[in-house]
Amino acid sequence: MAQGVLILSGYNIRAVVAFCRWATARGVPFHLVARDGSDPIFLTNYAAHVLLTRDSSQLALAHFVHWAALLRAQHGYERLLLLPSTEFLNRFMLAHREELGQAGCVVPLVDQALYCRLSDKHSFGRLCSDAGIAVPGEYDTLPERFPFVAKPRSYAGIGTRQLKPHLVYGPVERERFLRGEDSRDFYYQQYVDGRSLYLLAYVPISGEPVLFSQENLVQQPEGGSVILARADDFHLQADALPYLALLAQVRFHGLIMIEVRRAADGTCYMIEANPRLWGPMQLVVDHPTGIFDAFLADYGFCTAAAAAAAAANSASAAPLPCYYWSGGLRAGPPSYHNFSAAALAAQQAAIAPSDIFHRHDSMPLYRHEQAQP
Repeated sequence: MAQGVLILSGYNIRAVVAFCRWATARGVPFHLVARDGSDPIFLTNYAAHVLLTRDSSQLALAHFVHWAALLRAQHGYERLLLLPSTEFLNRFMLAHREELGQAGCVVPLVDQALYCRLSDKHSFGRLCSDAGIAVPGEYDTLPERFPFVAKPRSYAGIGTRQLKPHLVYGPVERERFLRGEDSRDFYYQQYVDGRSLYLLAYVPISGEPVLFSQENLVQQPEGGSVILARADDFHLQADALPYLALLAQVRFHGLIMIEVRRAADGTCYMIEANPRLWGPMQLVVDHPTGIFDAFLADYGFCTAAAAAAAAANSASAAPLPCYYWSGGLRAGPPSYHNFSAAALAAQQAAIAPSDIFHRHDSMPLYRHEQAQP
């Protein structure tokens, strides 16, 4: 069956570029729809894969029908796999799954109810707690003790605006939170300090999950994007088993990242889950994890053998030591987990070669980020 992958670019760009690298090495046909003329994808080699540039940031079903018709006419595809790259896109696709299917598009996600149950922070926390998985303690009312975390109960609040968690370190942040948010949209958890771990997986429709894990060392302020991470063996440890059992119990399949905090006493607390591509996806591309291979295989794609892919893409020939995004440091003083500013400076020579954009296919994007104030 002739088929390709359709990717909406402009958001979660680090994950999009990582997938494009993997797909290029594996010989998987893919096509991009750029967000606008300033989409960072135009500063990479993958600009050659841009089908068209959107003239509006609004998503509409008619757009997907049009894009699919263009690609099917140009390439003879029988169907197009839609890459689940962002939360907003995924929820849009789930709301229009039937119509997208009629247009020849495949939505590689579980049903809408299960997806939201895992992606919404409060419902997944309840699911984990019921399964005996530790979650941070909750406060009944807005806490007076610091620090704490204010988490949205669901993806969209009362005003349908997309919501994000807030790390509240003291009275100043507390007042800022109350001024900027409707407290009815949030619940409050204890802040858990400790090692920051990601359990990374592709759970196939049938068969055993493909697993990997990472430890996050440096992160943008206010719980922002990961800047530095290294491979970890959490997925091989007993602490990972309850999560895998829970995913099997609810019959989940697809890509998923589960964030865990390992406290000083060894307890692992579930922080959140993202059933989609995650920002530091490059780490699973730079290591022979097989996560993307399993994902595409579930939908009938034949990918090149790993050895052939490594020969075609020298960056994949030997795993890089870590995931690093130097451009992320420009967001302000970062947070450190089991790491420090001194360690980042001391290890810079070893870390720098892993920079996600300091590579042959994205040097203009790297220079653009470095030039930002």
